[in-house]
Amino acid sequence: MMSEGTWALLVEERKGSNGEWHVSLVMPAGDDLGRAREAAEDLAFVHRPQLAGLRMRRDVYQVGEDVWIVSHRAKLGGGPTYFKVSVVRHLGTAEG
Repeated sequence: MMSEGTWALLVEERKGSNGEWHVSLVMPAGDDLGRAREAAEDLAFVHRPQLAGLRMRRDVYQVGEDVWIVSHRAKLGGGPTYFKVSVVRHLGTAEG
């Protein structure tokens, strides 16, 4: 469980025929924002999307300081699949 005020990495993937974004991963990234950003960039290059299949090309784009968009393309052509990685701040947990 993450403590208050820590950073996390959030991965969202495009899914379904309507292409809506869905959260597929939330991973604690510690208290250091710089290290969280480095981890997010690394994750953009290695994360395997749930619906990616066998993909051979990956293009990574940094959209802002804390957001990366990734395009995966299949070896044999076809349309790309997309996911994005963001650094987010965990503000706390509420129960009940």
